[in-house]
Amino acid sequence: MECKTNPAGNGYHGTTSVTASSHSCISWTAVQSDEIAASLAVDDISKVRNYCRKLAGFERKDPSCVISVKQSQLEQPCNISFCGQCFHQVDVQFFVCFIP
Repeated sequence: MECKTNPAGNGYHGTTSVTASSHSCISWTAVQSDEIAASLAVDDISKVRNYCRKLAGFERKDPSCVISVKQSQLEQPCNISFCGQCFHQVDVQFFVCFIP
């Protein structure tokens, strides 16, 4: 089972390629939105194929991908579980996460 190593999904490098609503993701190289494509934190967009990824600068907290619906492209969340535990350190304003 693939999972996120932090609650925000940053650094997720798995191969999940389906949304939470069971739609297949399209290839990132086929995405027509420059804004979405530019938000991927990768050097070579072709290497991430159609895998779910955390998009920089978007409000969505989970990794997501782009789907094609009726000749439109939509960014949708992927359902990727978190596989650790996090604790909020109030005095230093950050989360500490532990992965079993």
